[in-house]
Amino acid sequence: MTPDLRARLRDRLATWEALLKGHPTDARQILRLLLAGRLTLTPTARPEGRFYEFTATATYGRVLAGLVAVVGLVPPG
Repeated sequence: MTPDLRARLRDRLATWEALLKGHPTDARQILRLLLAGRLTLTPTARPEGRFYEFTATATYGRVLAGLVAVVGLVPPG
């Protein structure tokens, strides 16, 4: 990965982090891009308290698609 691509990825992730924290409606749309399938919440009780654990499968394909086009790379296939 080139330093330029790495910097672009970090910038994009920083922007998304700010959206996730400040705009729940936008955050849901972003999560739809990142998650493949459903987010599973499991109620959990431990000595330190009760909470939910979550599991999900993340994918970066749709996230990186726009970035790859910007850099001019061609996907295999």
